[in-house]
Amino acid sequence: MPLSGDFKFRRKLEQSENIFADTVNIAATARKKADDCNNQIFHSQAVAWAVQGIEPKYKGTGYTRRDYEESQLQEEFCYIEDKEICTAVRKSFYASKKANNLVYRYGSIKDSQRQARVRVLTRMLWYRLLK
Repeated sequence: MPLSGDFKFRRKLEQSENIFADTVNIAATARKKADDCNNQIFHSQAVAWAVQGIEPKYKGTGYTRRDYEESQLQEEFCYIEDKEICTAVRKSFYASKKANNLVYRYGSIKDSQRQARVRVLTRMLWYRLLK
């Protein structure tokens, strides 16, 4: 059974005389890899790439803009428990993208505080991904 990249790196650290330098080198390599793909990958993906040597999918390797936007939406939604808000933000984001202007779709959300949350999240995503 072949050894994984993580295991090999851990083994290297166990035998290292300067763990700090090895860790800093991996961080620098990961930062360069992320910069080389125009930061279209997550930092965790860049670190895994630096350690394991397996290039993740991104726009340069068939990873589309839509895939990138979806991954950003999913990352944002992992902190939101209210699924209606997630749905409203997703619909608002794509409606805004299509209209090239901020548009809000609340669906069945009638509460003004929850509508405000939809507006704030949509605006954050709009400025992070489209402007």
